[in-house]
Amino acid sequence: MQKVRNKKVIRRISLRMVREGKGKYVPGVLAILLTTVLFTALFTIGGSLFGIYQDAAMRKIGSNSMAGVKFVQEGDYKKLSQDPAVTCARYRVILGRAEGDGLEKLHTEVSYAAEGEAASMFCEPTVGRLPTGRQEAATSTLVLQALGVPCRIGEAVPLTIDIDGKKVQEKFILSGYWEGDRVASAQQCWVSEEYCREMAPTPEVSFYETEGTAYAGYWMVDFDFADTWDLEGKLRSLLARNGYGSNQVAASVNSAYGIGSVDFGTMCMASGLLCLIMFSGYLIIYNIFVLHVAGDIRSFGLLKTIGTTGRQLKRLVRCQALLLSAVGIPAGLLLGAFLGKCLLPAVAGNLMDAVGVEVSLHPVIFLWASCFSFLTVWISSRRPCRLASKVSPIEAARYLDVPEKGKAGKRRKHKVTALSFAWANLRRSPRKVMVAAMSLSLSLVLLNSVYALIHGFDMGQYVSTSLMGDAMVADASILQRSFQPDTSGVTEEMQKSLERLEGVAESHCIYSDDSYLQFDAASQERVLGAIREETAYLEESPEDGILQYFLEEGILGCQLYGMDAWGLRQIQVEKGNIDWEKFQTGDYIILNTIGLGIGGAEPLMGMYYDVGDTFPMRLPDGTAKDYQVMAIGDIPFAMTSRFQYYLGTMAVLPEQEYLSHAKEPGALFQVLMAGEGQEGRMEQSLESYTGEEAPTLQYVSRKSYEKEFGDYIEMYWAVGGSLSFLLGLIGILNFTNSMVTGILSRRKEFAMMEAVGMTGKQQKALLAWEGGMYAALVSLCALTASAVVNVTLLKSGGGAWFYENHFTIFPIVACIPALLALSCAIPLVIYQKAMKQPVAERLREQ
Repeated sequence: MQKVRNKKVIRRISLRMVREGKGKYVPGVLAILLTTVLFTALFTIGGSLFGIYQDAAMRKIGSNSMAGVKFVQEGDYKKLSQDPAVTCARYRVILGRAEGDGLEKLHTEVSYAAEGEAASMFCEPTVGRLPTGRQEAATSTLVLQALGVPCRIGEAVPLTIDIDGKKVQEKFILSGYWEGDRVASAQQCWVSEEYCREMAPTPEVSFYETEGTAYAGYWMVDFDFADTWDLEGKLRSLLARNGYGSNQVAASVNSAYGIGSVDFGTMCMASGLLCLIMFSGYLIIYNIFVLHVAGDIRSFGLLKTIGTTGRQLKRLVRCQALLLSAVGIPAGLLLGAFLGKCLLPAVAGNLMDAVGVEVSLHPVIFLWASCFSFLTVWISSRRPCRLASKVSPIEAARYLDVPEKGKAGKRRKHKVTALSFAWANLRRSPRKVMVAAMSLSLSLVLLNSVYALIHGFDMGQYVSTSLMGDAMVADASILQRSFQPDTSGVTEEMQKSLERLEGVAESHCIYSDDSYLQFDAASQERVLGAIREETAYLEESPEDGILQYFLEEGILGCQLYGMDAWGLRQIQVEKGNIDWEKFQTGDYIILNTIGLGIGGAEPLMGMYYDVGDTFPMRLPDGTAKDYQVMAIGDIPFAMTSRFQYYLGTMAVLPEQEYLSHAKEPGALFQVLMAGEGQEGRMEQSLESYTGEEAPTLQYVSRKSYEKEFGDYIEMYWAVGGSLSFLLGLIGILNFTNSMVTGILSRRKEFAMMEAVGMTGKQQKALLAWEGGMYAALVSLCALTASAVVNVTLLKSGGGAWFYENHFTIFPIVACIPALLALSCAIPLVIYQKAMKQPVAERLREQ
């Protein structure tokens, strides 16, 4: 057979068909546009979130370096910087911590920064320069504001520097400054190399051979590798190659680079969204092209008559899809980028401390969105192409939108009603009906899922995880998680003042300090046995140096807490019982469980000591005493110092017993309860007290956490509601297009029924019943799918600890009346416009 070059002819025919039937191709363009909008918005938000997450994590950590070692000497820096695997090494030298009025709640480190280090820590002066002269300094605008110093080069900056306990007062000249970032774990104040070496020369002894209390003069070295692949492995190889053991230097990789490794849950969620969008786009685009093929069936038949092959007809339909995509995809990319820009602040602002949220409009985002949109169109048009290729000229000439296949049933005598007629019409093309129903039900399923998810979030549980009582007061270093937290910052005088604040009805103190559990050979072996069995616990933090220290010294770090009877009631007892009367004698102790939530492990009760065991404990004042374990339980996170030793635990003593062995009588937290209706007054009193009388203190309240929770819920409504709305538009468009095509293809049929006596009112009743059946089918699909989603995908709530699954179908039930009204109204409006011509003219239509 001779091959005819007719591709240009096929493209010309496709263009002509689209140009002549502009109106009927508009739904196809809109379908592709909406699908592209969803893909673009998803990729825009996802791509932007990745960058924002990484940037926020880096700013919080205070560095964009890939890895680093802490508290080393100059020789260590020279050795590591010359390693061929290290592409860029930088360092800073620790001097001390800035103190004074205004800096109580602003942790500020004073150091010397070598070239490149300030920039890698986001602390390079944007105005002025780094200090070079002995008395020069550069710092952030936050520090300058706290000190009351104008942001102007040459201003005097008075500082009190704590250099390993020695207070030094200096007056520096401001050489440069930059915009301070409150997200950062610490603010920086840079001094000159001359001043730093003079006040803190590099120690001759390794930091890891000291007690670890003096930091001045040690170097903090940061460096990069050639790429971010397997940073942990690269770091381990670097240290081993240069002769460093696991207990000779503290080294770590920048956790911000770990954001690139997507966990299974995130991957499933992203894949699910992509599949949902592709499926919704497939349903409508597929249906539209099937209807187009059905509408142009006579044209295809005539083309077949003059010799057009099935393959050419496939290409004809494919060209139509390309033409519609050429219009719908670019418009969808623009609208999707706009939607992503609108939604991103709502998402980013509630997921992280995002400052200056910017939408990432990288060309790759548009490329991926275009590819997925085109893939959806291509998949959706495959079957319509096959239908067009199989058209028979004879069948096309008499096509009247009847089933392709079917068996002649027995004639039955029954009363013909609008309902039976409607049911018979729907049974003509069940595939088309199911596609439209499924498309419309997707938005209802998503809306119901968002509603169920939001109502599963428990505000009480969310608040109680971070707060006990109505407010908690602590030293600012605790709530800001500073490098050197003050666990006894609420002094006795402050405790009394807080109790007397207006609105406070009740208060309780929680005390905390470092201590050590002691082990003999038998108890050491028991601990090692438990560790070997729970490999997930070891894999979480493989710090072999601490394990080696445990084997050599027989001690492990322990956070010791002192609580009153109220505090003990907050502990979730896992084993044993708490007898307050016996506990007050001071001979008993409560140990915390180990392994909760790590690798899915169960609580390791009795890993160290079990209920009834007696063991020696080294207390904060240096004394040792034997205690008997009364119970093992779980201390609420809100009552802890937010710090935990590797392989360590937590223990609780009664308040008086703790204070008798404390180095300082100050409290870690003071928990306050407001009187009835006094929450607002208590908050005002706290704000005034911590701002003026006790500036070193900071507080968190129920009101602030409730606002956080509300913002979190708003984010879900914004994203879920927008996605539901767009899917709803796609569904309505699909349903409307199906009804328009169905009614227009049956114009002659309606005319024939009207000619034999069927009234317009009866025809409208017929269409209303058809719409009602659509609504019933949509409701049934949505209810079934929502029930499945409720008990499967929504069961875990995305891993949120404050989520409890509640089965609900309320949104779908609430939407059924509107769905019913819409399903009945759309066919009637279409009928009214399609049947304006007289019956005779409609009967003459071909």
